[in-house]
Amino acid sequence: ANGTYVNTPTLGATSLVQSETDTAVTFTKASSEYVTCGTALVIADTFTFELWVQRAALGGDEVLISIGGSGTAQIKFLGATNQVYLLSNLVGYVGNSLIAIADTTTAHHVVVTKTGAATKFYIDGVASTSALTNLTMVDDGNATLIGARSGTNDLTFGGTLDEVAIYDTVLPADRVWPHYRAGVLARSETILTTSPGAGAAQAPAASS
Repeated sequence: ANGTYVNTPTLGATSLVQSETDTAVTFTKASSEYVTCGTALVIADTFTFELWVQRAALGGDEVLISIGGSGTAQIKFLGATNQVYLLSNLVGYVGNSLIAIADTTTAHHVVVTKTGAATKFYIDGVASTSALTNLTMVDDGNATLIGARSGTNDLTFGGTLDEVAIYDTVLPADRVWPHYRAGVLARSETILTTSPGAGAAQAPAASS
């Protein structure tokens, strides 16, 4: 689905994905810049959020993806923890990544999956999931936003986003790791097809 840029974020930024020739988008938090995708990407309680992110500043609440009225399902950086959280904004927090993204100099790969009570966080291809609370996400037909909280259009993100994807299925762990490795290796190199420690099979790096 196509999105609409709000308050003119900067297009044409250098891609955060080393194997990509496409460009990324940079958002200025102070200008409340974000993307609205309308209702086309609204999902229910089974989904995957995937993106590459490089932050402009640390601390503060910054929403990366938000779906539904007031952000029925959203992932965001939470305050000084600099960890990625998944929440149902109408109820509470589901869980968070154990790994923090606490720098402004490096691009990071973030994946959050959920199906019913099973929620998983991955940072740079590594599984990193805290204790969880099972909360059901509801498809309420409201807008999907990238870089802000749906419904209130606040908690905007500052930094660069690339390759943002929302699936209505769960991306399995053996796909998360190759996605990450394909993003940090040059096209001519090879990538592991399995997660660290799970084997040594190799395949050509993915191309766009």
